[in-house]
Amino acid sequence: MRTRWSAFVAVAALATAMAGCGEQAHRLQGAFILNDTGVDHSESSCSGTGEYADIEAGLGVIVRDEAGKTVGSTELVYDSQSSAGQCVYRWEMTVADAKSYSIEVGQRGAGTYSAADLNRRYWQVATTVGD
Repeated sequence: MRTRWSAFVAVAALATAMAGCGEQAHRLQGAFILNDTGVDHSESSCSGTGEYADIEAGLGVIVRDEAGKTVGSTELVYDSQSSAGQCVYRWEMTVADAKSYSIEVGQRGAGTYSAADLNRRYWQVATTVGD
């Protein structure tokens, strides 16, 4: 019983400290879509070829705040909605509150969104590359 009470107190203290800091976490979700007639597609995987050969499940996604500090990272996950000519990937992560977010998938450049814009988008973004 004492262990449960100690754990409860620790969690409550952490929650209080976080609330005092004004930190708010957001669940950021994304889709990354590659449209290209040369994709290598099967029922369980999809990857780019040629100039898109770097695009595949496991490719890194990094999110930075307005100061350039990394606030989250994850990897692309294959989505079964992929088809011949189109690879679809999903990703998601929790990020701390910031004024803006720069989202970069692999070495494909970054897209920047304000917190207000992401809030209007329900913290969901989609990036499309290719044809």
